[in-house]
Amino acid sequence: MAKKIIALLLVMILGASALISCGATTTNTPDDTTASTDTPATEDKANIVTPDIVSGSYGETFWNLFTKTLSEKPDATLEEIANTLITGDHIPFMAGASPVEAGYLGGFTNEITGFKSAYTFGPMVMGVPFVGYVFELESVDNVKDFTKTLEDNADPRWNVCTEADHTLIGAVENTVFFLMCPASVDLDGGEEGGEMGEVIWPDVSEGAGAMLFDAFVGYIENNPAIGIDELATLLITHESIQFMGGAMPVEAGYLAGFTADISGFESAYSFAPMISTIPFVGYLFQIAEDGDVNAFIDTIEPLANPSWNVCTTADQTVIGAVGNTVFFLMCPTSLEG
Repeated sequence: MAKKIIALLLVMILGASALISCGATTTNTPDDTTASTDTPATEDKANIVTPDIVSGSYGETFWNLFTKTLSEKPDATLEEIANTLITGDHIPFMAGASPVEAGYLGGFTNEITGFKSAYTFGPMVMGVPFVGYVFELESVDNVKDFTKTLEDNADPRWNVCTEADHTLIGAVENTVFFLMCPASVDLDGGEEGGEMGEVIWPDVSEGAGAMLFDAFVGYIENNPAIGIDELATLLITHESIQFMGGAMPVEAGYLAGFTADISGFESAYSFAPMISTIPFVGYLFQIAEDGDVNAFIDTIEPLANPSWNVCTTADQTVIGAVGNTVFFLMCPTSLEG
């Protein structure tokens, strides 16, 4: 009888042990699952080197856009990143991006090497203390040494006319960000850099020529200190332009579109199509501060020849001015097609 009682107690003890064991397994399962899902999340975090950023500064805008671009599109090319950085309302100047190779790069005191590929981004005109780069390195392991090289060779006064306020150097994985820039978005004076001069409105109030003159006034209104070189580039790349065009400086003498030599200006830029069969030619003339803008307009107006292009004739002649900058354009009424 005693043996039966002992055997029964052993069975009960073993059964209780089995229940405790099963209970422990059930309790631990969620913890094990949580641990396994946390591991990939940690592995997915990018290696980020954050630059020294002044809160609310112009450079912070670019760094945030850089990291946002790579976060949303990790496979973005350097060209895509650079073009994203120079597109938007945060750019108050005409900007561009282009690939660069190892060697001397603007903004540095010595040659820069040790990268796989790179793009630079910045203004298309001199005088703005802004230069940026995005570099792709062979490995994330090279980031520390490479960023130190950039830091040691950065020259905020590379631009003879002015000096950058901030230098930012950072990285996401093996993509390195470099920027030297002003502290504020208000470059070249911005809207506070001076007052826009008096506007002399042209007789033409409709059509393509009037639209481009309005754009001309708008560009100066947004940045009274803008140069005629940048103005000419902005006009020939206006959204209404349906052809490839370019801008270039011109000197006093014979100018296409006129019947006699043109003089009486300090400097000038032409903007026109790259092909000769379109009846479109434009000029921006900078008159001396003490010069007579109205007299200059009265001189060039009768010399304009809408049929200067033997293949076709311009429909509109638009002449006006903002301050001492004279706008001249002969063009079709419509730029479509």
